[in-house]
Amino acid sequence: MDQKTSFLFDRWPRYASRKPWTVVVGVIAVIIILAIGSNVAGGSYSDNFSIPGTDSPKAFDILAERFPQRAGDAATVVIKAESGLTAPETEAEVRALVDKFAALPGVAPDGVTAPYDLPGAISSDETIARFDVTYVKPAFEVDPLHVEELFALREELS
Repeated sequence: MDQKTSFLFDRWPRYASRKPWTVVVGVIAVIIILAIGSNVAGGSYSDNFSIPGTDSPKAFDILAERFPQRAGDAATVVIKAESGLTAPETEAEVRALVDKFAALPGVAPDGVTAPYDLPGAISSDETIARFDVTYVKPAFEVDPLHVEELFALREELS
């Protein structure tokens, strides 16, 4: 009885060992063909986050129209005061800090609110607080120089 030989475990390894350069050239050719095909038929990257017909773009447009100071994206700033945030001198320092962040370029008018004016922005032990720095534009449209200035201010205050 004649057994069939396996292509994967018998014929292909014999061929590859007899003609290694043919196999190497063939593999390189297949890789090149796949790369060209990917470039020709493949899609392109996009940073468009809108999906036509959904409510999200409509909501964003309404937000930008009626509340432009809240239409952009925000960066959250966290501060810690070991001695507590309720002391009058600490509160004055925090409010001055908030004013520095509000003066950054690209930040929306009224885009920064002191944690004392936001419910839940101060921890229960009153040593940690947070506030948001809201920009006029969405994150992917914020000028990189404005982001660098935010980080520079953070480093200066650390």
